[in-house]
Formats: sequence, structure tokens, C-alpha cells
Amino acid sequence: MVALLTLAVIGLGVWLIAVQIGLGRVQRRLGAALRELEGLKRAGQTPRTEPEEAEGIASTAAAEAEVAPRKTARELLDPAITPPEPARDGEPRRKLPWEEGYIPETETGGAIPDGPREPGAGEKVVAWLQANWFYAVSALSLALAGLFLVQYGIEQGYLTPTMRVAAALALGAALIGGGEWIRRRQTDATAYLPDTFSAAGIVSLYGGVLAARALYGLIGPGVAMSGLVAVSVGAMVLGWLNGPVLAAFGLIGAGAAPFLVGGDADSATLFYVYYGCLGIVGLAIDAWRQWRWVSVLALGVAGAGGLACFAASAEMPGFAVLLTVLVLAAMAFPRREIGPTHEGGAPLRWLFDRSAGKGGFDVLIAWGAMLAACVVLLALPRAGAAELLLIEGLFTVLILAVALWAWQARALSELALFPALGFLAVIPLESFLGGVLMRDTMRPDATGVPMPALPLEASIVLVMAAHGTVAAAWRSLVATRGGALGREALFWGLFAALFAPLVPLGLELFWLSPRVPGTFGWAGHVLALASLMVAIAVRFARADGGPGRRTAWAVLSASGLIALALFVILTKSALTVALAVLLVVAAALDRRFRLREMQLFIALGVIVLGWRVVIDPGLVWSVQASWGAFFLGFGAALAGMAAAWRLLPEENRLLGRAFLESGLLMIGGIFVTATLWRFIDERVGGDGLASHWTMGLSAMVWLFCAAAQVYRMRLGGRLKWLRITLASLYVLVAGLFLLVGLTISNPFVSEGGYSLPDTTIHGPLVLDSLAVAYLGPALVLLLLARVGAGRWRYAAWVPAGALAAFWVFLEIRRFWQPGTVWVGVGWLDGELYTYTVVLIALGAALLWQAIATGSTPLRRAALVVIGVAVVKVFLIDARGLTGLFRVFSFLALGLSLAALAWLNRWAAQEAAERRSGEEGPEQSGEGDEPPG
Repeated sequence: MVALLTLAVIGLGVWLIAVQIGLGRVQRRLGAALRELEGLKRAGQTPRTEPEEAEGIASTAAAEAEVAPRKTARELLDPAITPPEPARDGEPRRKLPWEEGYIPETETGGAIPDGPREPGAGEKVVAWLQANWFYAVSALSLALAGLFLVQYGIEQGYLTPTMRVAAALALGAALIGGGEWIRRRQTDATAYLPDTFSAAGIVSLYGGVLAARALYGLIGPGVAMSGLVAVSVGAMVLGWLNGPVLAAFGLIGAGAAPFLVGGDADSATLFYVYYGCLGIVGLAIDAWRQWRWVSVLALGVAGAGGLACFAASAEMPGFAVLLTVLVLAAMAFPRREIGPTHEGGAPLRWLFDRSAGKGGFDVLIAWGAMLAACVVLLALPRAGAAELLLIEGLFTVLILAVALWAWQARALSELALFPALGFLAVIPLESFLGGVLMRDTMRPDATGVPMPALPLEASIVLVMAAHGTVAAAWRSLVATRGGALGREALFWGLFAALFAPLVPLGLELFWLSPRVPGTFGWAGHVLALASLMVAIAVRFARADGGPGRRTAWAVLSASGLIALALFVILTKSALTVALAVLLVVAAALDRRFRLREMQLFIALGVIVLGWRVVIDPGLVWSVQASWGAFFLGFGAALAGMAAAWRLLPEENRLLGRAFLESGLLMIGGIFVTATLWRFIDERVGGDGLASHWTMGLSAMVWLFCAAAQVYRMRLGGRLKWLRITLASLYVLVAGLFLLVGLTISNPFVSEGGYSLPDTTIHGPLVLDSLAVAYLGPALVLLLLARVGAGRWRYAAWVPAGALAAFWVFLEIRRFWQPGTVWVGVGWLDGELYTYTVVLIALGAALLWQAIATGSTPLRRAALVVIGVAVVKVFLIDARGLTGLFRVFSFLALGLSLAALAWLNRWAAQEAAERRSGEEGPEQSGEGDEPPG
């Protein structure tokens, strides 16, 4: 009962929607007619005039008509021919028809009034229910009476399964026949009864055929399929003849029929076929009648029915195939074409260019069906390898359908993005969800030794991706026949260059790792795909009459695949060498064929080399590897980037050059850092990972990375904020290492011991581990200030100066106290006096540099340093020094301050005279002497 009442309510709602649409169409036509009649009526009411006045007006108009040439309609509407009338004083100018805000007027001067106001949607529904509710209730009661009669026979045992099926079929035929009989004698009072009876009959016929096969086994699959097709054809014919209400009732009733009849079924395959036929029938009905909403209803009912069957049976393959069939039907049926030829705008294109338009209904329904199907296919559970391959295969079918079958439909080109993204997304989802292909790829051989294994499923997925790329390349070539290289050809060329190469990358990252070097089988797969991309690049070059953008994209893909194959089979040092060689090859290709897109490969290559130097295998490998492997890896990387920078053309290559220069800066600095690390580690020995010099070297590595990002900020663009974020993150990591080096690992504040890091200072004075720990990061910060600009420059100067000053302090302390620099051992008079002298000398040097460069910030810095020296002498030296050291300290301070005061005054006068001379006599006063 609940199911039947639900069906009745849904059907009644669809019926009301259809009636509302029809009434709205009639109301609009009636309103337009009324407005036209009102305008004609007002135009005919000319003002009355006296006979003599009317005769004079007529003669004047005739004379003017003989003199002035008659203007055509185009001339009257052309602003270049008929200029607008000037506005009268105090009144706005009357606007012409081609101007915005124009209001038509009648000959009497008044605006044409609007027609009667159209009633709203709610008013239409209420008005229809008030007049026709008893017809719908009557038809529903008759349908329920027939169903209850059959149900009563079943409950009492009067009807056998054969009789039940026959009763359902007879009831359906009777309802359809009654509806057609009423239609032939239709009056205004029975306008809606034929559609209701015929729709109920179609529901009964669907239910009877389905019950005979799925519930009682009275007929075989072939007969059941024939019956369903026959009923579907009958519903299509009735919908064609009688209107959308009948088609909507048939679709909804047929969708609910499997759940109304009840019972159990061994397999949901027949139901998936059933809902596929139902969706195709609904689309076919609307293909000729163009009711539009019937197509949406058909796809919705078929998809919802298939989803319900899948939820009840958990049979995924049939449901996945059903979704694919519905997408293909949505692409072809709305335009009544075997091969789609959609033209015009598209939703994705409209997001970037509003003038292109969203496309018509046939475009929108294809986009909607494709998007919904791809989302559901991606979300379907995959319990085995066969189901996973089925999903990837269906995504491939959809890509091929858009690229090959719909090759004339330009508005559907971007549809290939949805199945392509779904195809690629399945790979990481299998990894994150622990799919069937995440089994161990290291299988033991007969002796128990692990051997790298390649799953067959990975090979099949790669072959599917290759088919998609080949189809996209063919579509790109077809788009350029007989014309220039347009947007469509570039889109498909880029699709071909990206789709298949991204698949092995995803497989390597998420499926086939970890592995041991030497997996030649998988590397062979990747190299075969690289050969395919080379062939595509050659074909693009021939089609374009030389290497162009599409050729460059294909070459980029081939280079990336070669690099991936090298990742698979080579060791760490050999892989770095191979990547460096690829950078040189990319620069040489750009120089030879002017392929600007090779800059992207160069940028990615520099990023990968930086990743290998810092993260994987990283600085730890650089310290532990042999000197030969160490120099081979770093030397190849630096030499490759230098050679690529030399070969890269200079014009319009800012991206490639900036990445190569920043890469040389970063990797070169890390090379120096790693060399120092290895040199000290070999001579010190032991565990020095938490010492002050290891903290300084670690900070230098991340500061070099930050300097590379700051250097690339000159490129600007959308990635500017990403580079700012990365540079800030690298500086933060370096700051954490420096914080450890200045606190618990600092030999000045930490004595060291069994539970503390090693604070022993190694090396001779000045060239010791203190210089590595504090002077090294200070120099890298100065480099960061040099390559940066604005806030980065000022932000790097302060910590650089602080670290350099701290290093000078520690070196002076080590000179006077060679055993240890720990604060707990006290202070010596000579040490304190040396600090004073150094501060004064530093202030004098800064002041002299400020005078030489005319820099006000340097003058202020010099005054700050001198002020610190004064404070130290009066607060520390006066109490800590004794004897002649105290005398010489104050004597040196007094003489130095006197000399510096004279130097500062002289510098100020020189600056004033220089500014006066630059202003000239017009500003400083002609004939006046400069101030003495």
C-alpha cells in the first residue's frame, strides 16, 4: 500500500508539473497577444483636429515628403545615419531603440502598457487542483481497485502464478485500451484521463513481464527481454502520440515495478538490463518530442533503479556497465544522432569565458550524465582485481567515446577530463584503501630470495592508458586538418601528452614501491610508453610543419618517462647522473628546435635534483657514501645544470634560467656543506650529530634551500606565495637547528658531559668548528640578503650580523682561554679589554663605510656599536678590570670617541655640501656660499 501510494503521489506531482508547463506556455502566448492588441488599439486613437487645421497639416506633410527622401527602416535605426534628438532644457533626452533603457511609445506619446500579470506557479497548481482533482483521484482509485483485486485472488489462492501474470498483463492492456477509447471521445472534462489510464497500464505490463521471469520462472531470459523491449517500445509510441505526461508516468511506474512486485531474484543482471532499456526508451521519447525534462527523468529513474539493485545485490559489474551505457545514450539520443555533433559553448569553457555560453540542453545533459557516472564509478567498491580492471576499462571506454565516437562534437571535448581524472584517481585510492593490488611486489623465488615482481594488472592498466593517449593524439591531428592549430587541437595534444605518462608515475608511487634496483620488466614498460610518446611527437611535428607546442609537450612526456625508467633501474649516484644528462638534453632540444616548453622539464628536473640532495637519499647518504660516489653525484648535478644553463637560449627563457641558477646556488652550497661535514666527521669521529657544528651545517642546508626559493621569486606569477611559504618554512627549520646550536649545543653556555651533546671545539683558531657552526650560517644569510629584495634583505641582515658577532666573541674568548669557552670559567682582563677594542674598531669601520657610501643605516649601526662599547666600559670594565688594563680601557675609549666625533661631524658636513651641489643654484640660491 505504501509503495502504491508513493507511486501515486510521484505520478501526480509529475502530472501537475506537465500541466503547469502547458498552462504557462498558453498564458505567455495569451499575454503577448493582449499586449499587441492593446498597442494597436492605442495607436488608432489619434487626437481630433479642426478640418482646416487637419487639411493644412496634410498638405505640409505631403510637401515635406516630396522634398525629403524617404528613409528606410535601417536608416531610421542606424545611429550613424539618424542621430539622436537633442534633449530639451530640463528634460532627459528620449532614447533611441538601439540604446539601453529604450521604452517604446505609441503615437499618442504614452508608453505601451504591459499585459495582464501572469499567475505564479503556485497559483497555477492551486487553480488546476480546484478544477480537476477528482479526475486524478478517480483514475488512481480505478488502478488501485484492479491491483487489489489481483492481490485478493493471490491471498485466497484462487490465482496460480500463470494466472497472476496473465491478470497483470490483462489489466495493463485493459487500462491502455480504456485510455485510448476515452482519448478518441475526449472532451474538456476528460482531458487528463487517457494519459492516466495508459500510464497505469504500462506499469502493469512491465510488472507482469518482470514477475514472469524473476519471480516465477515462467519464461526464459530471451522471452523476458523481448517482453520488456516490447513494452518499452509501446510506451515510447504512446508517449510520442499522446504527450509527456504519459511518458513520465510510464518511466516512473516502470522504475518502481521491480520493487512493487516483490520476491527474490538470483541475479541483478536482468534488472540492470531492464533499467538500461528504460533509460534509453525515455531518452528516445524525448529525442523527437523535445520535452527536455523527460530526458532528465529517464536518466534519473534508470540510475536510481540501478543503484537500488546494486545496494540490494552488491553486484557491481552490471551497475558500472549500466552507468556507462546511460552516458553514451545521453550523448547521442537528445540530438537523434548516431555520431554526436554537439557545437557551441560548454560548461567548463563558460567558467573561463562567459561569452562562450554554457551550451544547449543536449550539451548540458551529456555533461551532467558524464559527471554523475564518473563520480559513482570512482566511489564503487572494488573487491577484486577483475572489478578494478573493469572500472578502469569503463573509464577508458568513455575516453575513447569522447575522442573517437564524438570526434565531431566540439562542445563535448572537455568531457574526456572526467573519465581521465577518474582513471588516475583509482590508482592512489587503491593504495590508501588497501586495495587488491597493494600486495607485496617482492615475491620470494625458489631459494627464498625476494625478487621484484610486476603485477599483471599494472601492465593492463598501462595498456589502457596508452589507448587513451593514442586516441587523444588522433583527435588532435583531426582537429588541425585543413585549418590552423586551434584550441581544440591544443587541448587534445596536451591531453595526449599528460594522460598516459601520469599513469606509470602513479603506479610507481602507490603500487610498485618499495622495490630494489634492477626491475627491468617495469622499466621496459615505461620505456615502451616513452617510445610511443616519441612517435606521437614525430607525428605532431610532421602535421605542424616543424616542432611546435604539441611536439614539445610530447617530447616532455617522453623525457619524463625516460627519467622514471632511470629511477627504477639505476642506483642513487647513477640516477643523479642520468637526471643531469636529461637536463642537458632538454636544453639542447630547446636550443635546436626552439621548444620553450622544455623549460618546464628543466624546472622539474632541478626540483627533483634538489629533492634527491636534501631528502632522498639526502644529506645522510652524502655523508656516508664513498668519496667517489659523493663527488660523482654532486659533480654530475652541478655540471649538468651549468651545461644546461649555457645551452639554454637567452631570449624568453626566464623560467628555465631562474631554476637553473637557483639550483646551482642551492646544490652548490649543499655540496660545500656536505664536504665540510665529511671532512670534520672523518677527523672527529664518534657521535657528533647533536654538536654545535652539525647544527650549523644542517641550518646551512635549509638556508641554501630558502635562498633558492627567494631567488625564484623574481619570476612572480601565481606561484609567488607558494615560494614565499616554502622559503619561510625553510628559514623556520634552519632557525630550529640554530636554536639548538645556540643553546644546548653551544660550548659557551653548555659545559658538556655524559648527558649533554659534545661541546668540544675542533680545529685551529678561526678555522675551527665554531666557524662552521656560526660563521657559516651567517655567510649564507648574507647570501640570502644578496639574492633577496625588500623585507627578505633586511630580515637576513640582522641574524647574519648577530651570528657573525657571536662567532667573533667566541674566537676572542678561545684565544685568551684555549681550554674551554664555557662561561663558568670566568673572564680575563685581556679578554675584556680585547672586546672593547674590537667594538670600537668595528664602530669605526662601520662609520668609515657609511661615509664612503653615504648610507644612513650604516651610520646608525656604527653609532649603536659605539654605544655598546661605551656601556661595556662603564658597566663592565670599570668593575672587572684592574691596574693598567682599566686605565688603558678608559683612555682608549676617550680618544676613540673624540676621533669618532670629529669623523662623524666631518662626514655630516661633506654630505651637506654634496647635497647642496646636487641641488644647483635654482634651489640653493645663486651666488650664496655653501655653509662652512
